[in-house]
Parts: sequence; structure tokens; C-alpha cells
Amino acid sequence: MHDVQVTLDGGIRLSAGSAPFEYYNQPKVTEISPANGPIKGGTTVTLKGEGFGQDSAYRRVVRLGYLQVVPEAHTDGTMTFIAPAVGVPNTAAVSVSLNGQQFTEQLAVHDPTKAVTYDYYREPYTSLHSPKRGPTNGGTLIKAQGYGFTLERSHLSDRLWARFVDPSSKTELAPASEVATEALSIDSWQWSAPAVPEAQDALL
Repeated sequence: MHDVQVTLDGGIRLSAGSAPFEYYNQPKVTEISPANGPIKGGTTVTLKGEGFGQDSAYRRVVRLGYLQVVPEAHTDGTMTFIAPAVGVPNTAAVSVSLNGQQFTEQLAVHDPTKAVTYDYYREPYTSLHSPKRGPTNGGTLIKAQGYGFTLERSHLSDRLWARFVDPSSKTELAPASEVATEALSIDSWQWSAPAVPEAQDALL
């Protein structure tokens, strides 16, 4: 900790009063999970790195491109925040500050493979699928069409999960399972239906 003093005569006489100022080590962001979410926001995101929990921190802030949010929780190696809503899909470089002013350096977003980024997307939709019926022991190959099933961004690997939910309670009938990469494109996907406990209606 250092005392800040002022003078009006070039340093001959310093002010009697003083104000403390503390330096801290610049934190470092190494990983983000999940690395993407819908443009409506609300995704709980965890940053991994080091130096987030320093006692001399004054105001912790996470920046996504030009947006700034206050984290919900932190340890020295993690920082958790809720992704804010945005208007359009985009890739945002992620950086943090411990004083609300100086942020960790990030490489330009035009080379996102070398930066820690968060990607916003429009939520995908399924317009039709077939067949619409299958046995409770699963295994039915479902073919679906719609749009937005892949992000098509070179720095990300496209991944998609599907699940069945109860139409009334919206609870899962079986855990979500990942669609195979080779069965996935921007406007279609194929998925093997999981087994469920009993015959009933379900929403895909």
C-alpha cells in the first residue's frame, strides 16, 4: 500500500493529509465455459484464470466486447457472471478488471482463435421432424429440419443437444444427448431417440 500526497511547490512541502493507493497483479483469463449462449442473455458463464480474488480489488467487472457486467461470484481462480442480452449474434472478446477501469488485454476479435471469446447466437428452431412416433425403448432415428443448428464460426466446434420434455410440466423425459457431428448441418440434423420410462406424448 502506498500513500498519495500532493504538493503545490514542486515537492518541497507535501500535503499533511494522504490517501492510500494499492497496486495489484493484473489478473489473467484463460478459459470460459460455456463459450456461447443465446442473444436473449441469461446464460450463467464461468471464467477460469488467476488473480480474481486479490484483496486489493476495488470493483470487479467483466467486459464482453463493449458490454460490462458485474460478476455474481468469484474465487481467486474463477469468476461467474450472467451474460447480458444483445441485439444481434456476435463474437465478443472477454476481459476483466479489478478496478472497473483497466482491463486484461485481449487480442483483436478478428483473430478469435487466439483470444478468450463469448459467442452470441440466435436460438435454433425445428420446423418439422419425422417420424413422430417410436417405441419406449428408444433407437428411432429422427430427421429434423429447421435453421440455426450450427454456428458456422471458424474458431468454434459446432455442437447440438436434443431432448424430449413432458408437454405439460416441461420436465425432461430423458437426459439431453448430443447430436453426432456428421449428422448436423445448419438447417437439418438426425438424432436417435432415447429410451423413456413409459408411453406418452413428448415435445422435441
